[in-house]
Amino acid sequence: MFVMAPVWFSLLYLFQPVTILIDAGHGGTNLGAEAVDGTWEKVLTLDLAQRLERALSAYPVRTEMTRRQDVHVGLWRRAEMVRQLRPACFVSLHFNASPLKSRTGLELYFPREDLAKSPGARLRAPADGSLVVEGYLSRMQRETWSIGSRNLARRLAWRLDAAGFRVAQVAPAAFDVITATDTRALLVEGGFIDHEKEGWKILEPAYREQLAVNLARQLATLCMEPVENQITW
Repeated sequence: MFVMAPVWFSLLYLFQPVTILIDAGHGGTNLGAEAVDGTWEKVLTLDLAQRLERALSAYPVRTEMTRRQDVHVGLWRRAEMVRQLRPACFVSLHFNASPLKSRTGLELYFPREDLAKSPGARLRAPADGSLVVEGYLSRMQRETWSIGSRNLARRLAWRLDAAGFRVAQVAPAAFDVITATDTRALLVEGGFIDHEKEGWKILEPAYREQLAVNLARQLATLCMEPVENQITW
């Protein structure tokens, strides 16, 4: 029975198209970083998210977005959408800035494994006298999602590098928007908008379209693969 589990998961994914939840970072009063021309990050993340959704329409996946307008969406609401939609992947889109305005490149972040672990299992005695282990399954699930997120980030980075994008870093992080989710979660920093050269490149619609198309091509493949097949302990 346990040997067949990955097969059943794979069949389930074949007959039920997966959902990718796209999160346009910031929004509303949450402006984000400022680009070299004064454009706020929230504007660029929404544009990239819309381009990514259009690009993903060419693949057999469903897409949802945490926001489609310039509005503030709280962390609780974003996490609630993950619980309701149960997406195969949650992708939070951002752009970067640095104090010296000298850094460049994409950065991919996944939830820190220690933050994805719930407290140890607790035992309680219900009315019928049987023992129920609380929290154990939840902890195992969150560890699975954490490791799946890590492997998803690494594989996406390799493919983006091969496509000509420079991925400067792939690392665990404690960003609430990804640690609060119960699925494979990534935070994608699409480059440094305050850098004199890279910032102007990001402001070009053609570059954001190219990034969206490449993200869609890779995410459609990687997110359709069941998380159980991506686990490497």
